[in-house]
This record gives sequence, C-alpha cells and structure tokens, in this order.
Amino acid sequence: MIIDFKNFRKKKFSPSSTFLLDNIKIVSAVFLVLIIGSSIFLDKPLALCFHSSPAVFQELFGFLNKLFCPIAWSLITPAVFFYIRFLMRKEKKSRKFWYISLAIPLSVLLCKVLELIIGKANPEWFFLHGETPFRLLQWNSAFHSFPSITAVTIAAFGASLAAVFSNFRLPLLFAGLLLSFAPTLATDCFLSDSLAGIYVGSIAAQWIFRKVRREIS
Repeated sequence: MIIDFKNFRKKKFSPSSTFLLDNIKIVSAVFLVLIIGSSIFLDKPLALCFHSSPAVFQELFGFLNKLFCPIAWSLITPAVFFYIRFLMRKEKKSRKFWYISLAIPLSVLLCKVLELIIGKANPEWFFLHGETPFRLLQWNSAFHSFPSITAVTIAAFGASLAAVFSNFRLPLLFAGLLLSFAPTLATDCFLSDSLAGIYVGSIAAQWIFRKVRREIS
C-alpha cells in the first residue's frame, strides 16, 4: 500500500459546539469526582493559602471578579443584542448575540436557584468560624457559594462565544476555563465551587445553543 504523503493532511482537533453536552454522562462523572475530591482534600488548604497570598495577587483576581460581574453581564449582553438588531439593523449578525443574551442571564439565574437551595458557606464564613456548613434555602449571601456564580458567568460566556465563533472555539474554551478559577484565587469561593460553576455554566450554555441552533444559523 502506497501512501501519498504530499496529499496527506493532519486533521486538527475541533470539538463540536455541544461536545460537553454530547458526552454528558462522562463529563458529569468527571466533574463529580473532581468536586467531591476538592471538597474533601483541597478546598480549605487552598483557601488558606490564597488568603495569605500577596495583596497584589488578591487585587488582580478581585479585579477579574468585578470584571465578570454576573448582574452586569446579564444586562450588557441583551443590550448588545438590541443595539445590533434594532439600531444597527443587522438581523443576521444579531442572531448570534441573541443566543449569547439568552445563555448568560439564564445560566446566572439557574446558578442563583442552586445557590439558594444548596446553601453552602463561602470562604469568608470559613475564615471567621472555621467551618463550612450547609444551610438550605438561606437568603444570607454568606451561604451562596456553591456553585460560584462568577465561575458560572465566565464559563457560560466562554462556552457561548465558542459555540458561535467556531474558528476560535478552543482558545475561547481554554480562556473561559482558566478565568473561571479567578474566584477561587481571590478567595471568594472554594475550588469545588468554581468547578461546579464551570460545569453548570458550560452545560447550560451548550444546552441553550442546542435549542436555538436553527434560529441563529
């Protein structure tokens, strides 16, 4: 058998727009193991380590947290869609932003419901009281740590952008993954909270994309 190396081309790995959702059983099992393992072995030691880190690092990651404020992006993305659709009158281009304007607010809303139901204490409570209790249906923001709402926002943002801008899918997903750990580094949440946020934000964004794919194509 003769192989024509001149015409042989290596195929670049390019995941589908919904590859996490397509492999939901495996992805869920992996994240479940990571979240449980982090909760048992890593959450508290890492929180104490990052809490004693130099102030410049805390300020940097605190800035990233503020940059991806969930409420702000839940308002900005619909505003961008309305601007492109009704003021610029670019209907075809606005379809992608319509999806993004759905993905981020709905992911944030889902996260707030989960935070309220689960009621896990955040690192600030741990630093003051030395414990991380669960208190179901708590309105106290100190018990709104799991999943991390900032991590959900970043993950949903990265996954939704990756879904509609396929040429930059891997870089966008990778950037979203890395930035989603900023709340942990800023000690606003535990590592397991960020991992849960990555899972919720990514899966929610890809599920919404699957539902509206025909409308935005």
